[in-house]
Amino acid sequence: MNQLNQDMTNLAPSASLAPNALSIDFTEVSYGPLAVNRRRMLATVIGTGAAFLASGNPASAFFFRKPADTSLDVSALPSKWVEMQGRNLTDYQEYLAGLKLEKITVQQVIRAHAKQKGGVWNHLPPSALWKNIANTLRATDRIARKLDQPVKEIVSAYRAPAYNAR
Repeated sequence: MNQLNQDMTNLAPSASLAPNALSIDFTEVSYGPLAVNRRRMLATVIGTGAAFLASGNPASAFFFRKPADTSLDVSALPSKWVEMQGRNLTDYQEYLAGLKLEKITVQQVIRAHAKQKGGVWNHLPPSALWKNIANTLRATDRIARKLDQPVKEIVSAYRAPAYNAR
């Protein structure tokens, strides 16, 4: 019974009554082999949080989303249009793939550009506008994820001035 009293004493924080105050000292509490060093625990939590914040995409550390297909089947696009785009097509594909959209494929976005109206071909947006298009695509992707529905079609993402005038 004496050992039990000794164990109970070790588990209880020391308390002392002072006039008008109760002082409890938790630093001397021993919990045996399951004892946790508060400083070490705090350092681990802060270190883990800092690692998540330092990563390129902090949200991805918590939400593992599978991006939509980032491939591009150029055979499904008008060959004349593909030729007119040149190297820009590959650069744009890589940029779109980097957005890591979940419900919108690279093929959908690029197919929306590959159109002809009245003999005038639309073309890819200038790279200076890619960020604006990315914001719209991200918003659309976020809505589709919330609704858990695929995006059926991108009707228009950019219209070249000559194409839009038709």
